[in-house]
Amino acid sequence: MITIKHTQGVISKTNQKKIPKEHFGKHSNGSEWLYFETKEEKDKFYADNFPPQPIEEVKEVNPLLEALKNTTPEEIAELKALLG
Repeated sequence: MITIKHTQGVISKTNQKKIPKEHFGKHSNGSEWLYFETKEEKDKFYADNFPPQPIEEVKEVNPLLEALKNTTPEEIAELKALLG
């Protein structure tokens, strides 16, 4: 991993020579760019610093369908009378 200081993401002209021509990714920690020279190095860094978060499944519920599921037979008869 090669570390190069920056100011608001901009690397000075003298430090631009340090940027590797081939790299597998880069990451900024706010004051430095980290250039990864191997894919394994990049994967290890991200695994150590950004562990995968479980993805919660969001179930979208249609309130109208939920209301219809909870209707009584009497309410269904009233709805049919209103619609028909």
